[in-house]
Amino acid sequence: NISPWGRYGFLTKPMLYYNYITTLPKKSIRGGDVFVILMDSDTFWSVNDINKIWNRFDCARGTKNLVVSTEMSCWIGRYCTNDDLKVWYNDSSVSPSYSPFLNSGVIMGRIDSVGNMLDYVIRNNASYFITYKKHKFDDQFAIADYAFNINPNEVALDYRQQIAASCSVHYVIDNQEDGWPFVCKGRDGQYHLSCTDRTNAVARHGHFNVNRENCQAHRVLSSSMPGKEELESLSPDPLIWHGNGAGKRSFLHLAHQTFKCQLNRMNMTELQHMNTFGR
Repeated sequence: NISPWGRYGFLTKPMLYYNYITTLPKKSIRGGDVFVILMDSDTFWSVNDINKIWNRFDCARGTKNLVVSTEMSCWIGRYCTNDDLKVWYNDSSVSPSYSPFLNSGVIMGRIDSVGNMLDYVIRNNASYFITYKKHKFDDQFAIADYAFNINPNEVALDYRQQIAASCSVHYVIDNQEDGWPFVCKGRDGQYHLSCTDRTNAVARHGHFNVNRENCQAHRVLSSSMPGKEELESLSPDPLIWHGNGAGKRSFLHLAHQTFKCQLNRMNMTELQHMNTFGR
């Protein structure tokens, strides 16, 4: 199939998701609710227990029907401004962690609720074009508005990154601005308009790690690790890892290490795996 990306850009993602989930049943054969998980292509699973998935989902969503992943820096197709914070993130105390900003990379929820959100985003896409280098639609911009202003009773945020972890790490150093345009939450509880990218710094301290027993990726925190307080506010063993933004390189390394661990458990080479399961 020819991808419509060249014509629709980031609107392609909600369109493809919506077209697919409309083909799925709204109820199970026993009459129960049906749930879906939507994941960007730069993600991978790190869990082998279906009950753990449901438990994390229920914990993150509370009384709401769908959960959207979060990240430590604010992005809506461009760097967030003070005006953006006033629209969606005017109360920094809402988030119990240092990951208060919506990220559209992973969405999990009841199929009708997810469908309603995607339908809104597609129908109202003209309201969510943003100019950064070029004028374009941004799905994260649209979903953030839906979550905070259009239907907040339906959407919960995965503030602890217990369902999906972002490999992109940003935080304030000594509560001082350092000129970067990323917005993040400081230890003083306030938003700071210039936070540094600390992904490589924590990676050098072994923050992103793979358990050689079960081949699942997890966080490692040492007493000397930079950003320890910020990272302790996040789940040590998320279900899904996302390689968005500045975390792309760390994500690729973590994904490859996880894959190699699985190959060792299966006693296979990469070539044998490719010949058996395909690319």
